[in-house]
Amino acid sequence: MTIKNFAIQLCGNQGLSLAILYLVSYFLGLLAVIKNWVKKDLIKTWEQTLIIYCFLIPVLITCIFSAVIVPIFYNKYLLIVLPYFVILSSTGITNLLYISWSDPKLKVEGIFIGLSLLISIIALSLLGIKFYFTKTRTQDIRGSTLYLAEKCLEDQYLRLYYTTAMENAFSFYNPNLRSQISKQWKTILKSNTNRENIAKAIPSIYDQVCLGISGMRP
Repeated sequence: MTIKNFAIQLCGNQGLSLAILYLVSYFLGLLAVIKNWVKKDLIKTWEQTLIIYCFLIPVLITCIFSAVIVPIFYNKYLLIVLPYFVILSSTGITNLLYISWSDPKLKVEGIFIGLSLLISIIALSLLGIKFYFTKTRTQDIRGSTLYLAEKCLEDQYLRLYYTTAMENAFSFYNPNLRSQISKQWKTILKSNTNRENIAKAIPSIYDQVCLGISGMRP
């Protein structure tokens, strides 16, 4: 995953427009930290600096770990930084509104910009939520479990799963759907063998094979 894709998904997966709005408010939050540091307001500076560290350190550690050891730079591993990102972004908007309200010269323009930024972020976030529930095709594990139980529950049908996680997901709803050769199948998958060897390794006593590769079905 690239930094660009990570930023888009972290901000709600509603394209660059939402990511840019969040980043603008985030940098406004950084300016608020600098302002408190200049004023020597140690308590506020420490609170906001801690939020920055809680956001940046996990991201930097993940990037270094991915570059040196194993690639783990995925949004699912970095959800823990989302609250800190949102808090600092909201701090930036709040700081902009506070400064604008206190300064008569910036009152109208600053409040307009701050409220426009806030409303735009909320609107695009709601669109992202709507898109997820209406357009995104999610895994229907429960429905797939019912389908597999209807078609492949008999003993003469061999049940195989592409990953252990997938087998656990199916068997959570129906324990009888576990593979009859689970340990042997894991060994076959780890061997990275070709299709012919896989076919030979499957016992011939079964009438058919049901392979579960996802929680979705046509």
